Amino acid sequence: MEIVRLGAPANAHGLAHRTEAGAYLARKVDSRDEIEAVERVTLYQRSPPQRASEPSNNNISSEPSFQAYGLFLDESREPNLSSSDQVHPEKVLVGGVWLAAKRFDESDLHLQIELSEHQRWLFAARLLPDVRGRGAYSTLLHEVLSSSVLPDPKKAVAVWAAINPANHRSMRAHVRFQIANAGRIHVLRIGPFAISWRGRTSIRPKMTMNPKWTFRGSESPIRLRIGTDQSADRA
Repeated sequence: MEIVRLGAPANAHGLAHRTEAGAYLARKVDSRDEIEAVERVTLYQRSPPQRASEPSNNNISSEPSFQAYGLFLDESREPNLSSSDQVHPEKVLVGGVWLAAKRFDESDLHLQIELSEHQRWLFAARLLPDVRGRGAYSTLLHEVLSSSVLPDPKKAVAVWAAINPANHRSMRAHVRFQIANAGRIHVLRIGPFAISWRGRTSIRPKMTMNPKWTFRGSESPIRLRIGTDQSADRA
Protein backbone atom coordinates (compact mmCIF):
# COMPACT_ATOMS: atom_id res chain seq x y z
CA MET A 1 0.00 0.00 0.00
CA GLU A 2 1.15 3.51 -0.81
CA ILE A 3 0.55 5.84 2.12
CA VAL A 4 -0.22 9.22 0.54
CA ARG A 5 -1.38 12.62 1.69
CA LEU A 6 -4.22 14.10 -0.34
CA GLY A 7 -5.04 17.73 -1.01
CA ALA A 8 -7.26 19.76 -3.32
CA PRO A 9 -5.35 20.71 -6.50
CA ALA A 10 -4.15 24.31 -6.47
CA ASN A 11 -5.74 24.97 -9.86
CA ALA A 12 -9.14 23.55 -8.91
CA HIS A 13 -11.86 26.16 -8.68
CA GLY A 14 -15.14 24.56 -7.71
CA LEU A 15 -15.90 21.26 -9.39
CA ALA A 16 -13.11 19.57 -11.23
CA HIS A 17 -15.14 18.41 -14.25
CA ARG A 18 -17.97 20.66 -15.36
CA THR A 19 -19.46 18.45 -18.05
CA GLU A 20 -19.99 15.17 -16.25
CA ALA A 21 -19.31 16.10 -12.61
CA GLY A 22 -21.67 19.06 -12.85
CA ALA A 23 -24.47 16.52 -12.43
CA TYR A 24 -23.33 15.69 -8.88
CA LEU A 25 -23.26 17.41 -5.50
CA ALA A 26 -21.00 16.34 -2.64
CA ARG A 27 -21.40 17.33 1.00
CA LYS A 28 -20.90 16.19 4.58
CA VAL A 29 -23.85 14.25 5.98
CA ASP A 30 -25.01 14.39 9.59
CA SER A 31 -28.52 12.97 9.84
CA ARG A 32 -28.97 9.35 10.90
CA ASP A 33 -30.83 8.44 7.71
CA GLU A 34 -28.15 9.88 5.45
CA ILE A 35 -25.32 8.32 7.46
CA GLU A 36 -27.01 4.92 7.19
CA ALA A 37 -27.40 5.50 3.44
CA VAL A 38 -23.67 6.24 3.13
CA GLU A 39 -22.94 3.07 5.12
CA ARG A 40 -24.94 1.06 2.59
CA VAL A 41 -23.41 2.57 -0.52
CA THR A 42 -19.83 2.34 0.82
CA LEU A 43 -20.36 -1.14 2.29
CA TYR A 44 -18.94 0.09 5.59
CA GLN A 45 -20.71 -0.41 8.91
CA ARG A 46 -19.73 1.70 11.91
CA SER A 47 -21.48 -0.64 14.35
CA PRO A 48 -20.46 -2.59 16.27
CA PRO A 49 -17.95 0.13 17.19
CA GLN A 50 -14.31 -0.42 16.45
CA ARG A 51 -12.56 -2.18 19.27
CA ALA A 52 -10.35 -0.31 21.71
CA SER A 53 -6.90 -1.89 21.82
CA GLU A 54 -4.24 -1.60 24.47
CA PRO A 55 -3.51 1.98 25.60
CA SER A 56 -1.17 3.93 23.36
CA ASN A 57 1.94 5.71 24.59
CA ASN A 58 1.36 8.87 22.53
CA ASN A 59 -1.54 10.15 24.65
CA ILE A 60 -3.98 9.99 21.75
CA SER A 61 -7.46 9.00 22.81
CA SER A 62 -8.25 5.41 21.85
CA GLU A 63 -11.78 6.30 20.82
CA PRO A 64 -11.98 7.07 17.09
CA SER A 65 -14.51 9.39 15.50
CA PHE A 66 -15.88 9.31 11.97
CA GLN A 67 -17.35 11.71 9.44
CA ALA A 68 -19.32 10.64 6.38
CA TYR A 69 -19.50 12.44 3.04
CA GLY A 70 -22.10 11.68 0.41
CA LEU A 71 -22.23 12.18 -3.34
CA PHE A 72 -25.70 12.96 -4.65
CA LEU A 73 -27.20 13.12 -8.11
CA ASP A 74 -28.08 16.76 -8.72
CA GLU A 75 -31.72 16.88 -9.77
CA SER A 76 -32.10 20.64 -9.26
CA ARG A 77 -32.37 21.18 -13.01
CA GLU A 78 -35.37 18.91 -13.36
CA PRO A 79 -38.42 21.05 -14.28
CA ASN A 80 -40.88 18.55 -12.76
CA LEU A 81 -39.63 18.98 -9.19
CA SER A 82 -42.06 20.62 -6.79
CA SER A 83 -41.06 23.74 -4.87
CA SER A 84 -40.51 21.68 -1.71
CA ASP A 85 -38.21 19.32 -3.59
CA GLN A 86 -36.18 22.26 -4.85
CA VAL A 87 -35.04 23.05 -1.29
CA HIS A 88 -33.04 19.81 -1.07
CA PRO A 89 -33.05 18.46 -4.64
CA GLU A 90 -30.09 16.11 -4.24
CA LYS A 91 -31.96 13.01 -3.09
CA VAL A 92 -30.26 10.19 -4.98
CA LEU A 93 -27.12 9.03 -3.18
CA VAL A 94 -24.63 7.56 -5.65
CA GLY A 95 -21.41 7.44 -3.63
CA GLY A 96 -19.69 8.18 -0.36
CA VAL A 97 -16.48 8.19 1.63
CA TRP A 98 -15.40 8.32 5.29
CA LEU A 99 -12.85 10.24 7.34
CA ALA A 100 -11.51 8.87 10.61
CA ALA A 101 -9.97 10.94 13.40
CA LYS A 102 -7.75 9.77 16.27
CA ARG A 103 -7.49 6.19 15.05
CA PHE A 104 -8.56 3.76 12.35
CA ASP A 105 -8.55 -0.01 12.78
CA GLU A 106 -7.93 -2.13 9.70
CA SER A 107 -9.08 -5.22 11.56
CA ASP A 108 -8.69 -7.59 8.62
CA LEU A 109 -4.93 -6.92 8.69
CA HIS A 110 -4.50 -6.43 12.45
CA LEU A 111 -3.30 -2.94 11.58
CA GLN A 112 -4.10 0.19 13.55
CA ILE A 113 -3.47 3.64 12.08
CA GLU A 114 -2.86 6.09 14.89
CA LEU A 115 -3.61 9.71 14.00
CA SER A 116 -2.41 12.93 15.53
CA GLU A 117 -4.74 15.84 16.30
CA HIS A 118 -4.30 17.30 12.81
CA GLN A 119 -4.42 14.06 10.82
CA ARG A 120 -7.39 12.31 9.24
CA TRP A 121 -7.64 8.93 7.50
CA LEU A 122 -9.73 8.63 4.32
CA PHE A 123 -11.22 5.19 3.71
CA ALA A 124 -14.14 3.18 2.28
CA ALA A 125 -14.59 5.37 -0.78
CA ARG A 126 -17.10 3.86 -3.17
CA LEU A 127 -19.34 4.93 -6.06
CA LEU A 128 -22.22 3.07 -7.61
CA PRO A 129 -21.10 1.37 -10.86
CA ASP A 130 -23.29 3.57 -13.10
CA VAL A 131 -21.48 6.78 -12.15
CA ARG A 132 -17.89 5.60 -12.25
CA GLY A 133 -15.50 7.08 -14.77
CA ARG A 134 -17.47 10.33 -15.15
CA GLY A 135 -15.56 12.64 -12.83
CA ALA A 136 -17.96 11.97 -9.96
CA TYR A 137 -15.24 10.79 -7.58
CA SER A 138 -13.22 13.94 -8.21
CA THR A 139 -16.26 15.96 -7.14
CA LEU A 140 -16.57 13.95 -3.93
CA LEU A 141 -12.87 14.01 -3.09
CA HIS A 142 -12.56 17.73 -3.81
CA GLU A 143 -15.37 18.46 -1.35
CA VAL A 144 -13.78 16.32 1.36
CA LEU A 145 -10.35 17.89 0.94
CA SER A 146 -11.68 21.44 0.64
CA SER A 147 -13.68 21.16 3.86
CA SER A 148 -11.08 19.30 5.95
CA VAL A 149 -9.73 22.28 7.87
CA LEU A 150 -9.94 23.21 11.52
CA PRO A 151 -11.43 26.55 12.66
CA ASP A 152 -7.84 27.83 12.91
CA PRO A 153 -6.69 28.19 9.26
CA LYS A 154 -3.06 27.91 10.35
CA LYS A 155 -3.67 24.31 11.44
CA ALA A 156 -4.75 22.54 8.29
CA VAL A 157 -5.78 18.91 8.60
CA ALA A 158 -3.56 16.41 6.80
CA VAL A 159 -5.73 13.83 5.05
CA TRP A 160 -3.95 10.51 4.48
CA ALA A 161 -5.03 7.37 2.67
CA ALA A 162 -3.71 3.98 1.56
CA ILE A 163 -3.74 3.25 -2.17
CA ASN A 164 -3.00 -0.12 -3.73
CA PRO A 165 -0.44 0.41 -6.53
CA ALA A 166 -1.86 -2.63 -8.33
CA ASN A 167 -5.26 -0.91 -8.57
CA HIS A 168 -4.59 1.26 -11.61
CA ARG A 169 -8.04 2.82 -11.58
CA SER A 170 -7.57 3.96 -8.00
CA MET A 171 -4.08 5.28 -8.77
CA ARG A 172 -5.46 7.36 -11.65
CA ALA A 173 -8.34 8.67 -9.55
CA HIS A 174 -6.02 9.95 -6.82
CA VAL A 175 -2.94 11.08 -8.73
CA ARG A 176 -4.00 14.73 -9.17
CA PHE A 177 -4.84 14.96 -5.45
CA GLN A 178 -1.57 13.56 -4.09
CA ILE A 179 0.64 16.17 -2.42
CA ALA A 180 2.94 13.94 -0.34
CA ASN A 181 4.00 10.31 -0.02
CA ALA A 182 4.97 8.71 3.28
CA GLY A 183 6.20 5.50 1.68
CA ARG A 184 5.00 1.99 0.91
CA ILE A 185 4.07 -0.76 3.35
CA HIS A 186 3.11 -4.42 3.09
CA VAL A 187 1.02 -6.26 5.67
CA LEU A 188 0.42 -10.01 5.69
CA ARG A 189 -2.01 -11.70 8.06
CA ILE A 190 -2.44 -15.43 8.64
CA GLY A 191 -4.93 -16.15 11.39
CA PRO A 192 -3.87 -14.36 14.58
CA PHE A 193 -0.41 -13.68 13.15
CA ALA A 194 0.36 -10.50 11.19
CA ILE A 195 3.63 -9.07 9.93
CA SER A 196 4.46 -5.76 8.26
CA TRP A 197 7.45 -4.42 6.33
CA ARG A 198 8.31 -1.40 4.24
CA GLY A 199 8.25 -1.67 0.49
CA ARG A 200 10.96 -0.44 -1.82
CA THR A 201 10.67 3.24 -2.61
CA SER A 202 12.91 6.09 -3.70
CA ILE A 203 11.59 8.44 -1.03
CA ARG A 204 12.55 8.70 2.62
CA PRO A 205 9.85 6.96 4.69
CA LYS A 206 7.82 9.22 6.95
CA MET A 207 6.14 6.58 9.07
CA THR A 208 6.82 4.06 11.79
CA MET A 209 5.34 0.63 12.51
CA ASN A 210 5.49 -0.85 15.98
CA PRO A 211 5.45 -3.73 16.55
CA LYS A 212 6.38 -5.03 13.13
CA TRP A 213 4.66 -8.34 13.81
CA THR A 214 2.15 -9.71 16.29
CA PHE A 215 0.65 -13.01 17.36
CA ARG A 216 -2.15 -11.24 19.21
CA GLY A 217 -3.55 -8.99 16.53
CA SER A 218 -6.93 -8.57 18.18
CA GLU A 219 -5.43 -7.30 21.43
CA SER A 220 -2.12 -5.84 20.24
CA PRO A 221 -2.25 -4.80 16.59
CA ILE A 222 0.57 -3.40 14.47
CA ARG A 223 0.48 0.37 14.97
CA LEU A 224 1.23 2.69 12.08
CA ARG A 225 2.12 6.33 12.74
CA ILE A 226 2.66 8.80 9.92
CA GLY A 227 5.24 11.53 10.38
CA THR A 228 7.86 11.75 13.09
CA ASP A 229 7.13 15.39 13.88
CA GLN A 230 4.68 18.15 13.05
CA SER A 231 6.64 19.24 10.01
CA ALA A 232 5.82 15.94 8.31
CA ASP A 233 2.16 16.89 8.30
CA ARG A 234 2.50 20.36 6.85
CA ALA A 235 2.22 21.13 3.20
